[in-house]
Amino acid sequence: MDDLSPGAGAAVNGFRTGIAALGVGAAALVSLYFAHRTYELGKSAQFTDRFSKAVEMLSANEEPTMALGGIYALERVMKDSPYDRSAVIEVLAAHIRRRSSFGGLSANASPSYTERNICRAEDVAAALTVLARREFRGDDPQVDLSRCDLRRFSFSRGANFRNTDFSESHLGNCYLPEANFSGSYFRGTLLTWARVEGADLSDCAFPEADMTAINLAGAKLDGSNLMAANGLRQGAIDQVRSAKGAVWPDGVPQDEDK
Repeated sequence: MDDLSPGAGAAVNGFRTGIAALGVGAAALVSLYFAHRTYELGKSAQFTDRFSKAVEMLSANEEPTMALGGIYALERVMKDSPYDRSAVIEVLAAHIRRRSSFGGLSANASPSYTERNICRAEDVAAALTVLARREFRGDDPQVDLSRCDLRRFSFSRGANFRNTDFSESHLGNCYLPEANFSGSYFRGTLLTWARVEGADLSDCAFPEADMTAINLAGAKLDGSNLMAANGLRQGAIDQVRSAKGAVWPDGVPQDEDK
């Protein structure tokens, strides 16, 4: 090394300095990675804790205000944590099913029966509202609202009920203007006197659904299967905005212009 020229010595020193800088940079990157990993793990644990506490609050049926707090806490988790989003949707739907269970109409009741024995729990309304106002994502799970007594509920315009199973539920006299029901399933659903003006009902199926006196003004029914629907009248169909590829009940003419 003593025989190195000044230029060569400077190059060697520069090389050593570069190696040292690379080492410091690598160490900094490793530290940054572990710091980020620790932060992510801590955030995940925080979301898990928030989710658990919200579910615990939701289960406090004897304390309605706690249940409401749990619902809105779950909504915040759903927005903040993509990982927990599906679980939150499923928990809220399960809560609605449990708190608004519909066992069907009694033998002497008509499908238009709407005035007595209607559950109007605030927590059910809140959970429905949270689901209805969420932004839809393609990886959201199907929302199971089957066998629910949801008659006479009223929602603001544009409620999101895409890909929802309403099998054997009661939606009689509901007000759902411009709601999005695309891809939903209505097997045996009571839709008597329901108002779904301007709603998107495309790619839905209505086997054995009761659609007596339903208001479909301006609704979209593209690709929907209504072959086995009951109570659907020509007057309601004439008000539909679009029904390309829809399958109608026997005896109901199809309008190719729609």
